[in-house]
Amino acid sequence: MSRNDSREGPNLAGVARLFGRVALIAVGGSAATWVSIHATTWAAVTLRTWFLTTVGTMFLSTMVMAQTSSGDAGPAATTPAQR
Repeated sequence: MSRNDSREGPNLAGVARLFGRVALIAVGGSAATWVSIHATTWAAVTLRTWFLTTVGTMFLSTMVMAQTSSGDAGPAATTPAQR
């Protein structure tokens, strides 16, 4: 018998496995490239959001403290005897 016997067919399971591995490598590489390109944009947006939130909270807490301290003992709350 020769090597190309009719009982020996192509190894389809091996070909499919090889195709699956190549497809995974290609898709994984593409996804990693896309994420690394967009990561800098996401980082800038995140830092800007954190900065604006921090500054906004700082100003808001200052305004709240100013309102509560001046609201307790205003000029209308004092009597002539206390002056």
